[in-house]
Amino acid sequence: ELAVLDPVPDRPLPGQTGTAPPPIAYQLPLDAPVKAGLGTIDSNGIRSRGLSFVNGRGAALAVPADGIIVFAGPYRRSDGVIIIDHGGGWISLIVNAGTSRAKGKAVSRGDPLGWALGPIEVDLTHSGAAVSPAFIAASSTMLSNPPKGG
Repeated sequence: ELAVLDPVPDRPLPGQTGTAPPPIAYQLPLDAPVKAGLGTIDSNGIRSRGLSFVNGRGAALAVPADGIIVFAGPYRRSDGVIIIDHGGGWISLIVNAGTSRAKGKAVSRGDPLGWALGPIEVDLTHSGAAVSPAFIAASSTMLSNPPKGG
C-alpha cells in the first residue's frame, strides 16, 4: 500500500523552516507543574478541555496573550473565572482566578493579570474548538538554540 503513495518531501535545509509561525503569541499564565492536559480523562470519566495546574492559592497570574477581558468574576461553582478575547476567534478561559481588571480592559501578554483562588485551569479555544494552551505556548517560544555563526 505504501508503494503507491507519493514520496516523502525532502527535509528543509538549515535556515529553512517548513512550519508556520504560531497563530498567536501565547504563554501559560503561571509557572507551575501541569496536573492534567487537554483530553486527559479523570477518575470520573470527564475529559479535560484544557490544562490543570498544581498551584497554591494566591499564585501570581500573567496575561497569556494580548486581548480584552470580556468576563471576570464568580460563575456557577467557581469563585472566579476570567475570559479573555484575543481576537481572530481565540478565547482564553482561566478558572479559579481573581483579578482587579475590569470587563472591557485591554491587556497585554505577560502583564500581571491577577491571582489564583485555587488550582488553575486554562482552556484555549479557536472558533469554539479546544486547542492545547501548552502547544500554542511552546510554539510561541524559541525552544532550541539559535544557529551558530557562519
